[in-house]
Amino acid sequence: MDNKKSLKHKLMSILFYVVTIFLGLYIVMSIMAPTKVIDVFNFQIASVPTNSMEPTIEVNDLIFEVKTNPDKIEVGDIIIFNNYLPADSDGDGSSDTYALASVVHRVVEINQIDGIKYYVTQGDNLNNEIDVVYESLEDAVNDIPGSIVKDDIIAKYAFRIPYIGAISIYVSQHVDPVFMGLIIINIIIIVALIKVLKKKPDKEEASDHDLE
Repeated sequence: MDNKKSLKHKLMSILFYVVTIFLGLYIVMSIMAPTKVIDVFNFQIASVPTNSMEPTIEVNDLIFEVKTNPDKIEVGDIIIFNNYLPADSDGDGSSDTYALASVVHRVVEINQIDGIKYYVTQGDNLNNEIDVVYESLEDAVNDIPGSIVKDDIIAKYAFRIPYIGAISIYVSQHVDPVFMGLIIINIIIIVALIKVLKKKPDKEEASDHDLE
């Protein structure tokens, strides 16, 4: 029985350190190179700030996105893709430029022309119209619509966790991401150290018992 408990304890400790290291690496990568996260981990986590996919995906949901082969995407799939959206460059609350951002929408049509697939997408919110896609910043400024091709596709939607995304949205708007990342990493390190130091008294107690 003691051997089983000891083995279980060791396995749980190994799992703890693996998860801790994994989370640490994910956080560092998310801060230092957010666009590379999906390529390294084959998944990424994002919060949803708009209602374009309601009721399927709600505002403040935390969604999990998985890397996918664009050629395997079908009508009805929910995808994440790059698009140029109105942005506020000077912080006065008005949209005065365009910036590349990630969009979550459902594929409603796929057309193939001259061997190239073009994906037509739309939000599930019935109040939204089919969205305009701009292939470059210049096209966005000059209002020249384009189409989504496979190079624009980042990932495929997997599942969501309601409300949790609100935390991420608040932090991104009010806290410096590098500072927040350092805090989280320090917390992980402190928890790991406590777990390591907690083992030492147990080992010393066992050694003293053996001497008796």
